[in-house]
Amino acid sequence: LDNFKDLNDTLGHEIGDDLLRQVGERLEQCARRSDTVARLGGDEFVLLLDGLNSDSAQAADEAQRVARTVLRMLGQAFTLGERTHHTSCSIGI
Repeated sequence: LDNFKDLNDTLGHEIGDDLLRQVGERLEQCARRSDTVARLGGDEFVLLLDGLNSDSAQAADEAQRVARTVLRMLGQAFTLGERTHHTSCSIGI
């Protein structure tokens, strides 16, 4: 998550923890039953996509499609206490 430390430092760890929980929930909505969603630590998550196409070009297209969905889901506003918060994320495939 981009700039997560700033949110944690200014609004507190309870708000930061709430954001992390909501991000995890949204990532689970992007995943299929066979996929794995995990928090690596801090503000880093991994979405392990299982069963992608054996053709590397098609697998890359599938992964990009999921990444676009993740960006769209995480780009929607989060409700943190009485505040609305927008965040962005960086994705590597």
